Amino acid sequence: MPLVKIPAIKAPSVSLYIRITDEKGRRRYERVRPRSLQPCGPRDNYALLYYVPKMTWEQVGQDYNEAVRRRATKEHELLQAARDKSAQPDTTPNLLRIRHPPSAWTYFSDTCFRADNQRS
Repeated sequence: MPLVKIPAIKAPSVSLYIRITDEKGRRRYERVRPRSLQPCGPRDNYALLYYVPKMTWEQVGQDYNEAVRRRATKEHELLQAARDKSAQPDTTPNLLRIRHPPSAWTYFSDTCFRADNQRS
């Protein structure tokens, strides 16, 4: 039985960030590292960043545990969507197999020239 190579599905990555707001109302995003957690203040929020189909920010609240759960859920949803998309049959027509009617030039060149490129 021959080995069949199954194409790998690239798992979309979902990153967890904290949106820090200072006293003047300016916001900046910092990536949350599990080993060095930064507590979420009263004006801060956790946010998810993912690139499906484009760069998307999703605010998930102020609770770290809830943010981690939402991150895992979103990764699972995106992975399932990628699997479903790859499992569907390709319905686009193969343009190399479509035969177009011959153009006037091919008809003219076939009927009016001999093999030595002399006009008949």
